[in-house]
Amino acid sequence: MIQHCKNDHRFFLEKEFWLLFLLVLIFFYRPLFGGEIFFFRDISAYSFAEKQFWLNSLNAGEIPYWNPYMFGGEPFFNNMFTSSLYPLNLIFFLLPFLQAFNWFIVAHFLFSASSAYFCARTLGLKPVSSVVVGIIYTFSGGMLSLANLPGLYTDMPYLPLMLACWHFFLLERKRSWFLLCVGSGVFQALAWSHEGNELTMLLLLVWTVGYRYPEKSVMYRLFLFGVLTGCILGISAILIVPGIGILSQAGRKYLFSYENFTEHSLHPKRLFELIFPYFSGVLNNYWGGSLSSNKQVPFILNIYFGGGVLLFGVFGGCEKGDSHSVFSPLIRRSCLIIACCFLILSLGKYLPFFHVFYQRVPFSNLFLHSPSKLVVGMLFPMAILAGYASERYFGESEMTPQFRRCIIAITWGTAALFLLIAAAYWGFGSRAAQWMGEFFQQTDTRTMHNGLAHSFGTTASIMFLLALLVQFRRSRYARWQHWVFGIILLLDLWNAGSAFNPYAPGDFFAKPPDILPVIQQEIGDGYLFRDESIAASSFHYPTNDSTLWEMQWHLETFSRYIGGFRFGIPTIFNEDASGLGQKYVMMLWLRIGRLSPEALSIVQKLPVLSLAAVRLIITPEAISSPGVERIAEIPNDSNLRFFLYRNRNAVNRVEFVTEVKEFSLSDTYYNQNVFAEIFSPSFHPRETVLLFKEELASAQSFLQSMTTEKQTQAISSMNPPQIRKRERTLNASTYEVKVAQPGYLVFTEPIYPEWEATVDGKPAPQLRANLAFTAIPIPAGEHIVTRKYVPRLFYDGAWISLGFCVLTVILTQKRFGIVTA
Repeated sequence: MIQHCKNDHRFFLEKEFWLLFLLVLIFFYRPLFGGEIFFFRDISAYSFAEKQFWLNSLNAGEIPYWNPYMFGGEPFFNNMFTSSLYPLNLIFFLLPFLQAFNWFIVAHFLFSASSAYFCARTLGLKPVSSVVVGIIYTFSGGMLSLANLPGLYTDMPYLPLMLACWHFFLLERKRSWFLLCVGSGVFQALAWSHEGNELTMLLLLVWTVGYRYPEKSVMYRLFLFGVLTGCILGISAILIVPGIGILSQAGRKYLFSYENFTEHSLHPKRLFELIFPYFSGVLNNYWGGSLSSNKQVPFILNIYFGGGVLLFGVFGGCEKGDSHSVFSPLIRRSCLIIACCFLILSLGKYLPFFHVFYQRVPFSNLFLHSPSKLVVGMLFPMAILAGYASERYFGESEMTPQFRRCIIAITWGTAALFLLIAAAYWGFGSRAAQWMGEFFQQTDTRTMHNGLAHSFGTTASIMFLLALLVQFRRSRYARWQHWVFGIILLLDLWNAGSAFNPYAPGDFFAKPPDILPVIQQEIGDGYLFRDESIAASSFHYPTNDSTLWEMQWHLETFSRYIGGFRFGIPTIFNEDASGLGQKYVMMLWLRIGRLSPEALSIVQKLPVLSLAAVRLIITPEAISSPGVERIAEIPNDSNLRFFLYRNRNAVNRVEFVTEVKEFSLSDTYYNQNVFAEIFSPSFHPRETVLLFKEELASAQSFLQSMTTEKQTQAISSMNPPQIRKRERTLNASTYEVKVAQPGYLVFTEPIYPEWEATVDGKPAPQLRANLAFTAIPIPAGEHIVTRKYVPRLFYDGAWISLGFCVLTVILTQKRFGIVTA
């Protein structure tokens, strides 16, 4: 019978634990010891630049509360999606940056394996079974796919760790376990991805209700769970409170319609990937593009568990076992149901009821970025169930005859089925290739046919080996059988997962694009705009490593939502994958892009680009328009020719205007009058600013008070306005302004409530200008104008976090009854 293990302090002295630790190091030996680096997808598109910006800013002595390089500017340090407050970021101060970046990623896989092992031992599994749990949790396709999705991989170590601490707390009611559980939950919240927090708390809730703890009252256990949740949320307020403010200002609601929300749904045809390795291909030869929304590689690259893991996971969930053990039938069946529910919901738009789910579940588009992410919710339930089944069958000398007969029959039946599938696929030859070509909508079936034949053969071989092992176990029991079972699963998962973690040479990020010096010289105080409306349809790769060269191409052409962030180039209207760009800037971007009544050429977009201070444009279009001139051509390995243009019509980042055209706030989004004015040839943003009449009263009051308090210095009206930048940092800017008449200083920077402005030291109102930007009323004369980003919600959240830290310590005193030891 599996029982609760109390020797928790000795887990990390066991040789099995260090063997699992070593396996993870070997799997990632190339980035750790081979001079290579992670680069794929979001790593090169954002994560690398984000960590570099964070580190460089702190090393320069400035906290990067604001990031001026993305989407015209957005919060950074207090942004939940940047993990700036995550304690494990300290590794970047201990190692050279490239080494620290690799170790930061691998450390979380080491942490995941360690916490899975610790949790399995906590729940009473033997060391070998715990190794099996760690192998499945760490090397399953869904987990390995997270290496290129920053956020989720940083969350996954805390799921089994929190479950272990919470289980110990409910058993022993010790203060230390409660505090460890709270601390783990806070670390997970600071790590980045809220989906990981939600999956973890759901599993803890099921365990709280389903397990028979000494405290028999379910309601009291739910009360304790509520206290735990409250403490985690309260201490995480330093991130949650500003996060709520950021979401209130973000354009996420415009970007994530139902179609956008369900774009990354798991195609039902991909369910075969659960059983057959590389069923849809590998990165450099992926034939399953028709199964993903972008006709390329899917969001979750690899969902492979393997027939062995799935089969023994189902065995573990369905076997009756001992109702008095940690793994009671109720707990195990609950885990199996959770895994199945996550898998079903990951299908998203392919489910007939999912639209109702989207409409009826509040804030579903905020709490879940894409349905396919839910497949990672299967990882730990399947790992712990398969580990339990392995111990029941290979780790114990006695078992029920019914269980033995059931496993033997099903295992041999499954092996026979997969052997038959592999043989039939080989036997039908070209006809089978034609069938699968229709299945994947592929015309070139030769490579696909060979890959699928290998996939079917691998699954059949693995299942045959497991069937032989099960048969041998029936004859007699031997301790090495348990190890062989783990080795078979390891080889299967290792083989399937190694092709989905590509690496680049260590100097991949070292060489800047050839066009960068030209951009740095020409950008001035304007923005860069990269036209994404025309995508490359083919690439010319010098090697067969298409994945590496495509990522290099995106960097060289400033593509995707990174824009010029990595190189310190301010960008606007760049791709915003998280939807956290300022909502009014998002309106302008969508108006000239996705929500435009018709596809606009780059020339048709010029009025908005000029209004937004876009001084440089990268596009494959040939622009023929007054004030726009070609600077250079950007060499690239694709079928497109990219050109860099200078836009002389662009306004300066800071302009002084005296003419005002008023609109009502009720005429903003989709209001043809506002957009018609912006696109009108008679509108000149260097002379006129569009303001909302509801805000003008505060501006007039400010101008009147400034005129009353300070006699305006006489300045000849013949002199043009003078604006001189005195100082500019990430979080503030100061300008000397000399004007002959009152007007408005227009900043082509997003209007944001936490930016504060002063004129000659007096707080000044900031008005929403030109739909998305900022205007400050300026009286005639000479003035010092300062804008500063003051993250008050961040400070408020910090005080709340501090208060909850104290409250958590107080609540865990014995006299309150939450802890008893």
